[in-house]
Amino acid sequence: SQQLVPEKLADVVNSLIRDFDECVLGSVGHMIKIDTIGDAYIVVNWMTSGNPSSVSDRRSDDQQQEICTLCLYLDVIIVANNILSVLARHRAKTGIDLHARIGIGAGEVISGVMGRLQPRFCVYGPAMMEAAENELQGQADKVHCTQEFFDVITNGMCATPCSAPLQHKIEGIRLVHRMVQEGKL
Repeated sequence: SQQLVPEKLADVVNSLIRDFDECVLGSVGHMIKIDTIGDAYIVVNWMTSGNPSSVSDRRSDDQQQEICTLCLYLDVIIVANNILSVLARHRAKTGIDLHARIGIGAGEVISGVMGRLQPRFCVYGPAMMEAAENELQGQADKVHCTQEFFDVITNGMCATPCSAPLQHKIEGIRLVHRMVQEGKL
């Protein structure tokens, strides 16, 4: 970034963030972008009150559907992999050496709108600290998660009923196994 003029840097960062946003918009869960702080792109998935193993989704025909924890976790991995792919495409296109460390946390958080002058939606809690720690201690171009998260995505089974599309489940499971074999997860 120090080698780019400010205008070019702003263009590159804007392009990356827009592409990352598209990755999040393509998720099947309740994934939302919280903020971009410095070089951190912060996203959360399925923030609900109640049981995280059964998330209500009212996006289709106002009929309540259930998406199981495994499928939501797979969704996180799919988006993380898509973000790494975006970076690889940008490296090839621009010649700029762009990399990311992706940290994933799972668990309870508390959230709310903070402030009056520039209100922001904020999320706090052990899961956010866990994600930040996984990212900080991680290696470039890899996804870092807890052992518990890893066990769910490598050994887990869908809860019944689960309304996530079958193709999503298949692609997610294949992606997890490929990323493990390649050492990216």
